[in-house]
Amino acid sequence: MVFEINLIKKIAIISDSNLLFIKKIYSNKNKFKNEIAGYLWYLKRIRKSLIKKITLEKRKRIVILNLPYFRGYQVKFWTSIIFTQNKISLVLQHYRKIWPKNRLIKVPFHGDLTFSNIIFNDQKYLRIIDWENFKKKEAWGLDICYFLISTIVLPALSRKEQIIFDKEYIIFKKFWFHFFSDCNFKFLNNPINFLNKKNINKNFFLKKIKKETLIEINNVLKK
Repeated sequence: MVFEINLIKKIAIISDSNLLFIKKIYSNKNKFKNEIAGYLWYLKRIRKSLIKKITLEKRKRIVILNLPYFRGYQVKFWTSIIFTQNKISLVLQHYRKIWPKNRLIKVPFHGDLTFSNIIFNDQKYLRIIDWENFKKKEAWGLDICYFLISTIVLPALSRKEQIIFDKEYIIFKKFWFHFFSDCNFKFLNNPINFLNKKNINKNFFLKKIKKETLIEINNVLKK
């Protein structure tokens, strides 16, 4: 059994890989609503039977959300994109499969799609967790914009100089321009600025990286 506390989010998580359960304990009784809405949408797309595993327990000062447990492993967020290319490909394939095909409509938005919120399985499938930042309607592909930028920024944050290596940029550009090759969305004009305005949380990873690196990323995406 694993017990974790996130002091920033004020959430406690209890999970057990043997009994296959996960409980999220909220002290803020409003925060769980987005998470339920996100999971309901997602599980309908991957396996409707899992929806039955979502239950809610309301206590005097807390709310306990019981969620389905996904077996697998997570990629450490500080791992360089050089070593995660296969996993990134799986995430992009999963998005194309699960999300609506019509790119002209507003689509559901996870809101914090990084490796920390993805469970990979040895059978070459993945599951997305932690839907507390879920929104019903955002531009198609915004989650992938967020995800791809995180794959180079988060590893850079773990380095003293917060640098992104040339080889990492080459790989990043390959995924970026392939995925968005035929897209003309507003957020693609300046994705860094768009995401920064979208996320007012001071702990958001783009607010922690030095400005020179952010400018560098934007310049790379203009080429």
